[in-house]
Amino acid sequence: MSLLYAPRALAVVFIFLLTAVYFDSIGLFFFSILLLLCLLFFYRPYTGRIPDEPQLILSPAQGRILDVKYHPNEQKYQVAIFLSVFNCHIQYAPCAGQIISQVYHPGTFHPAHLFEKSELNERLTHHIQYDPANKRGDVWVVQIAGLLARRITALQHPPHIVYQGEPLGLIHFGSRVDVWVNATEAKPIVVPNQAIEIGQPLYEWTGLRLSGDNETEYEPRAPPIERPSNRATQ
Repeated sequence: MSLLYAPRALAVVFIFLLTAVYFDSIGLFFFSILLLLCLLFFYRPYTGRIPDEPQLILSPAQGRILDVKYHPNEQKYQVAIFLSVFNCHIQYAPCAGQIISQVYHPGTFHPAHLFEKSELNERLTHHIQYDPANKRGDVWVVQIAGLLARRITALQHPPHIVYQGEPLGLIHFGSRVDVWVNATEAKPIVVPNQAIEIGQPLYEWTGLRLSGDNETEYEPRAPPIERPSNRATQ
């Protein structure tokens, strides 16, 4: 159950319920039940189908495309996804690969929909390598805290090998998720203000150059790792 990712919230509801029973308070009891239902809704897992598409980088989050940017100095693309409190707040691996690193960046808590200001917010960056054997196919998933979101939870850790669509992390209460790629390896196929679901295409691999060979291109394929077959939808 995804609500187990939020033990503090469960503890608060449990205390309210105990208090309601102890003082025989019907009002507090129903308030506790309402709070529990709200938490179950917020921490719900995504029930849609997440496809297995090795040639694509899928959206790790449900929400709205806030912006699509190209950073020429870094030669990277950035797709920012805004999540309202009504969206599913569990994030899923956008591609198969190995988690190379996770870096926590302390920061502020500006509203997540304000693109420039939220660049200063607290965040957790997951670096996934699609083809770890050849050190290529880099994807960075950045969980960004918002005005209400004050806690980020990682569900997987380095050097774990993830399959596409595996639960990756959780941001508590309203947030933003950015996905960065090298411009030489993938191109975005979404536009700003587009509604996006978990598992929908975000980028497509456009070919990764083989090391030491400028004429040959790497054809997108599943990385050389074992991945569960016929897995249940998360």
